[in-house]
Amino acid sequence: MNVVPRFSFNYNGKPFDISDAVVTKTEYGYLYSFRDGLRTELRIKEYPGYNAAGWVLWFENESENESGLISDIRDCVASSYPLTGLDPDGVYTVTDIDTNETRQIPGKTLITEGLSVNIPNRRESKVLLYKLKK
Repeated sequence: MNVVPRFSFNYNGKPFDISDAVVTKTEYGYLYSFRDGLRTELRIKEYPGYNAAGWVLWFENESENESGLISDIRDCVASSYPLTGLDPDGVYTVTDIDTNETRQIPGKTLITEGLSVNIPNRRESKVLLYKLKK
């Protein structure tokens, strides 16, 4: 599956910029090291039997100095997640379990463009169920 979740946070009042960090692949995910001693590790646990992954961000200050303020930690407002193992000729019903809103999406679209997820508010999550329409 090899998932790298998209995330964002503010650091010293400015949006996180990956170009400000040295990125290293680790056994559990990715380590982002900043010049002032802040280290952010993205740890990923894949569940291949379910085509899913869980992830967490770990923040650590390795310097003798105080680190900047970290705020507004969240995954991206809108992202697309390509799905695998679907019938490209089928149509899938996608249901938001909080709102009961449904969408009909072709399998080929879910495979090539992904399932679009919009999370507009901070501290919010979404659970979407998808099922092949018969």
